[in-house]
Amino acid sequence: MVNPPSGGIPVGPLESPFEQAPNAATCQPGTLKASSKTSVVEWVNRLRALHGLTPVVYDATQETGTQAAALMMLANSRLSHSPSSDWACYSADGAGAAQKTNLSRGQTTGEVSSLPNIQPTAMLGGFFTELNSRNSAGEIDIGHRRWLLNPFLRRISVGWADARSANQYSYAGTLRVIDESDFEVPISSNVDFVAYPQGNYPAEAFDPATRLSFSVLVNKSSLWENDANRVDFSSAQVEMTPALGVTALKASTLNTQDPSAAGTEGLPNVLEWNALGMQRGVTYTVRVKGVRIKAGSAWQAKEYQYSFKGS
Repeated sequence: MVNPPSGGIPVGPLESPFEQAPNAATCQPGTLKASSKTSVVEWVNRLRALHGLTPVVYDATQETGTQAAALMMLANSRLSHSPSSDWACYSADGAGAAQKTNLSRGQTTGEVSSLPNIQPTAMLGGFFTELNSRNSAGEIDIGHRRWLLNPFLRRISVGWADARSANQYSYAGTLRVIDESDFEVPISSNVDFVAYPQGNYPAEAFDPATRLSFSVLVNKSSLWENDANRVDFSSAQVEMTPALGVTALKASTLNTQDPSAAGTEGLPNVLEWNALGMQRGVTYTVRVKGVRIKAGSAWQAKEYQYSFKGS
C-alpha cells in the first residue's frame, strides 16, 4: 500500500475507499469517499512541492467520468486511452475521461481473503517511477510523471474501482491530468525548470532503475510557449556527481498544441536519461549544460544545476 509521503490524511488500510462500492458485473461505477480523494490530492501536492510547483485542487465536476473510466478498465481487465463502444460497461463519460487521464491497473492472485483494502494512492508511486510504463520499443515511458509535474496543471480528479473473489483481487485507477483550458492561463512561479527527481524524494516515488528527466520552463504564460521554438537541447550534456554513467540520453522538443499528439506530455520539451549505478540514500548533484533558450527575440546559452536524494 502507498500512503502520502508525509503528513496528510491517509485512509486506513482496513477502511474501504468507497462511499458506494463499484460493481463491474452490473456496471455500477460506485463513488469514492471524500477522504480517499483528499489523500490523492495531498499525495500529489507533496510531490509537486518538492519541485516548487503550485498545488492542485480536486475537480469534482470531472469525477463522474474518471470513475466511469476506472470501472471500464476493471471490467475489461485492460487499459486504453481510446476504449471502443464494444467494451463492457462502456459509457461516453468514461471513454471521454480515458483520453485525459493517467491509467493504472493491477491484480493479486492466490489467498486474498485477508488482503487489506487497497487505496487510490497506491497507483501514484508508479506514475512517477514509470517502471511498468513502456513504449513500443520497450523503453521506459515517462509520460505519466510529466503530466503530474506539469507546471500548468491546476486540477485533478480520481477514479478507482476494484473487485474481490475467493482467489483474486483486481483494481483499476484513473487520474485526470489534462484540461486544455488551463494550459494558456498564466502561472505565478519562480521555477525555471522541472527535474525528476529533485530534493529528498520518497521511496514510493523513486527507483534507481528509472529514467531521469529535465524540462525547461521558459514562458509562464502558456504551456505551448515552451516548445521547440524556445528550447534547444541539440547540444545538451548531463553530468552527475558522484559520477554515474549517463546513458541513453534523449531529447524531445515539440512544436504542437495538441495534447493528444504522440510525445506531448506536460511541458513540450524534455531531456531524459538513464543513470547507471544510481543508489538510494545518496545525494547526487546534476548539471545540465549546453541548453539554449529563447527569451524574447534572442537565443541564449543556459546551464542548470540541482540535487536530489532518493529514499
